[in-house]
Amino acid sequence: MSDETIEVEAEPLEDEPQSDAGWESQMRARLFDALGPIIAGVAIDLVDAATIGGLGAKLGFPIGVVAGWYISRRLPLSKKQRVWFAVGCGVYCLLPGTHMLPLGTVLGFVARAGGVVSGLGGKR
Repeated sequence: MSDETIEVEAEPLEDEPQSDAGWESQMRARLFDALGPIIAGVAIDLVDAATIGGLGAKLGFPIGVVAGWYISRRLPLSKKQRVWFAVGCGVYCLLPGTHMLPLGTVLGFVARAGGVVSGLGGKR
């Protein structure tokens, strides 16, 4: 055996420790990435429930389109996908009897759990 000394230099993994504000922002983004599609579905279901009856027949489509467009801006969708999402929300809010079926929530859950909505957190 030799009496050779080995010197090792340790390097930090990060240049600067992450501030509390940065950590909170990152956690908030990760939480939205995880729950965003489900929250969007719940919101559309609430809009659908609000447009029940005569109001839905007259204003369900435009209210659903506006709500769908607003919500789609927070999801990682292209402009063409946002348009189709908004139109789909308008049709959903227009159709009678959909307030009894939480289809928006179900589709949001399936999209998130099944990985249909990919690239979450990238585009905002």
